[in-house]
Amino acid sequence: MVPLWGKELQEQIARVIARHLDALAWTSTDMPEINPDFLCHRLTKDNRVRPVVQRRRKFNEERRLVIKIESQKLLNVGHIREIQNPEWLGNVVLVRKTNDK
Repeated sequence: MVPLWGKELQEQIARVIARHLDALAWTSTDMPEINPDFLCHRLTKDNRVRPVVQRRRKFNEERRLVIKIESQKLLNVGHIREIQNPEWLGNVVLVRKTNDK
């Protein structure tokens, strides 16, 4: 088979995506049926090492709003849950997407 380049490749990819739209998740709300146990990862820890509390980072108003919106999306579909011991949480890390969001 001859490799496709440029416009032909884009058209082929678009056709595959169009055929399988039901299998794609555009947002986390599109995945409520996924078992959280499948998606959860656990950090292993060495019991000989004492945990260290991270210093709380403060975010400006714009970043706090983004964190709140994204966290609420994950809460709504059940991918995360609130906890009562926030002292041992890691700080939020914001990563800019390639489309500058």
